[in-house]
Amino acid sequence: MGAEPFAILVVHDDDPIGHAVVKLLHASDTPVRTASSNMPADDLACSAFGCRAIIAVGDRFAADPAVLGGANMPGVRGLVVIVRGDVDLKPLRTRGVPYTVLRLAPLVEDVIEELSPHLQSGKLVIDPKDDVPVATIAVADAAECAVRAVDADDVCGRVVQIAAPDRLRVSELARAVARARGRDVKVVAGWPRWALAALRAIGRRPFKLSAEIRSEPSADGLASLHPGAWLTVEEVARTATSGESRRNDEHATLGV
Repeated sequence: MGAEPFAILVVHDDDPIGHAVVKLLHASDTPVRTASSNMPADDLACSAFGCRAIIAVGDRFAADPAVLGGANMPGVRGLVVIVRGDVDLKPLRTRGVPYTVLRLAPLVEDVIEELSPHLQSGKLVIDPKDDVPVATIAVADAAECAVRAVDADDVCGRVVQIAAPDRLRVSELARAVARARGRDVKVVAGWPRWALAALRAIGRRPFKLSAEIRSEPSADGLASLHPGAWLTVEEVARTATSGESRRNDEHATLGV
């Protein structure tokens, strides 16, 4: 590799992790090219030509012929695919390209979005059996792992489960989000069965995370992908709140 690193092609369909990857590469002065599933296969292959790696964000790209074809272009030495569900990896494994698949835990941002409407009242009722530890990862941390995976030889040819080391219960997640937003919330996670049944009888149900978020993959602790500190739920919630405030101010200024 010369004095200036070859570009990295980032393929995503307006995905927040894809945007975070591009931002991270720009911050390190790494040349970046971008593509999406809307790009014709020939154009994507041309974009990949001369790149040293491809980072593809999204389940569909694990078996996308255009992405796999791009990974076979001269100069491309690796393909990092970020997935969040169960995908068919046979096309990737039989293509003969050096690859790494990062299978992510649920995003912290998605957990916050799901919790937020239920925190408005200042009280959150959770069935004790649903107050389980949840594996999560922040968008920025997922992007960090993706960029580092490009040059991490120990994950080449592997499917790596990625999650932040902390496992907070749903009640702890709710309190963390509330603290970050300067709100007081009473989380009730120990009601007797009869009280929960009475709650359901009047049309109110205890809060329960969606099945996708409740899934808890076993994470591989690989320091090569994330040697630094991981973002906490409170840090992500604070950032999201600041972003919402800025957008609200902009809308007020524009009279929207």
